[in-house]
Amino acid sequence: MSENAQYRWVWVIGSFVSFAFIIFLYYLATLMPDALNPESDNGNLAPHFTFYNDLPNRQVTQARHAPEKPPQAYPNSVYNNTNVTTPQEIILQAGSYKLWQDADQRKAELALLGLESRVNKVKLNDGTTWYRVELGPFPTTEALNHARSMLTINGVDFYQKKARG
Repeated sequence: MSENAQYRWVWVIGSFVSFAFIIFLYYLATLMPDALNPESDNGNLAPHFTFYNDLPNRQVTQARHAPEKPPQAYPNSVYNNTNVTTPQEIILQAGSYKLWQDADQRKAELALLGLESRVNKVKLNDGTTWYRVELGPFPTTEALNHARSMLTINGVDFYQKKARG
């Protein structure tokens, strides 16, 4: 191939790339014509961004965390179970998993919330093995209510049951 033929290919490819780039810029300009026009909407760029005006008027909510003080007993609540008289008789089950690793991960999540839990291996009548993550029994009603509120605040589903005697 001669040197002239090589230069022709460079010019053809370079022209094609330049033309494609110009078409791309035109396409972008048609997508957001107001954002590129500084005269639109009284000179404000990108009028669809309103959070600059809204943020100073908003109240910041705190992230989920442990309450500073354990909550008191919940009167007239779904947590009040008339069949159970003392917190020493209550166990909270925070999950049941087929794999021990999944149960151990839930136990670690609960530890980060400040809740002490254990993993119990249970063999069912059909021969399958499940690993249950359980909290309790609790020494006081306040400790039980604190554990319930921590689980609820952090979106952990739990099941309340009687401890086996």
